[in-house]
Formats: sequence, structure tokens, C-alpha cells
Amino acid sequence: MNGAKLLRCTARCSTRAARLGTGVLGVFNTETVVGRAMPVADNVLERRFEPGAIDRVWVADMTYVPTSEGWLYLGVVLDLGSRMIVGWSMGETMTSRLVVDAMRMALSRRHPKPGLLTHTDRGSQYASGAFRDVLKEYGITSSMCQRGNCRAMHAAKRCSAR
Repeated sequence: MNGAKLLRCTARCSTRAARLGTGVLGVFNTETVVGRAMPVADNVLERRFEPGAIDRVWVADMTYVPTSEGWLYLGVVLDLGSRMIVGWSMGETMTSRLVVDAMRMALSRRHPKPGLLTHTDRGSQYASGAFRDVLKEYGITSSMCQRGNCRAMHAAKRCSAR
């Protein structure tokens, strides 16, 4: 299987069964502001969320999930063509490793053809050298939403809130 589609109730029940809490309470719109020393990619996607085919545009984002033991951070990579989560990673801290691991999982599961565009927010994790190195290694074009534009990441946030 090259992705995962879950019904809300299935995800909620699975989360409860794993004792991860009662599920996601909502989407938290936080943004780590990238310092001047970190590069910001142009907004190549420009809110065109209908790529026409799978593995042409991926959207990556992070959120956090309340658990009975504290917060758990979740990084996801969503293929806009199929609307399926193609990569994910969970961790106790919100670091660049979380987003790199999610992207590497997506790449190893999907093996996209050249020309892939990955759209993210301007968080420091996505502007990090580690994440940019992965994109460069695979010839992936980076796109970042405009500052303060929370709607640009709606597709990924909607997915992680289910």
C-alpha cells in the first residue's frame, strides 16, 4: 500500500486503543519564524492545490497531539494528487529530524519521478540545512507559503486534524 486513508472514527479509536489520549483536539496554528540566517524558498505552489496527478506535489506540515503522557509531535507528508499521507514521523521534540524522517519515509515508499514539488510553511525545521539537503539529494523543488498565510497549509492541517 502506498498511502493510508483512515476514517475519522478509525483514527480516533486506534489512538484511544494505543493510549495516546482522546485524539487530536484541534489544529494548532503555530509558526516558528525563520531567522534571517535561514533561507526561505519562493511560493512556487501559489495555492494551486489540484496537481492533476499523484506524486507531483507534496505538502508537509507538523502538528502536536495531546497524550496521557504529554505532547507528541507529528510530521506528515501529504500527496495532493491522491490526498493520501505518504510519509510521517512522530517524536517527543519538534526538530528538523522529525520532518526529515517523514520526508525520507515518503520518498522510500513512493519513489517519485523528477519534478516533484514540496510545499511547506516557513518553520525553521523546513528551512534547516538537513531538510534542504534531502530535497537537493532527490532533486525536489522547495516551495514555502507566504509569511502569515495560514490558509496555504490547509490541506495538510485538515489531514492531520482528522
